[in-house]
Amino acid sequence: MMFLYEKSRGTIINADCIKDIFPGRDTRTISLGLKDGMILKLKEYKTADEVMEAISMIAKQIATSKRNIVIVPTEEEVQTSMRSRPLSSVHHATGKKQKGHGGS
Repeated sequence: MMFLYEKSRGTIINADCIKDIFPGRDTRTISLGLKDGMILKLKEYKTADEVMEAISMIAKQIATSKRNIVIVPTEEEVQTSMRSRPLSSVHHATGKKQKGHGGS
């Protein structure tokens, strides 16, 4: 048995009751789809990117945790995780200049 723990509200949810974890209708929230058809708003973040990072962090905890409790990351934890990721490259994959982008 595994539980999802949301620290700021003090909410513990039995993970066996969860069907889906997804960005909510308001894309700044994480929502849970329960097996009985209910949808719960779990946590709100500042941006949709933070929501996606938080979902990724939850998935990693579920996959690697030896504990029975998965902790929903705080905004600060999500922002720290996002800052630690390497930036995506904006250059052409082969290093060539692209047409129409100026320069010589």
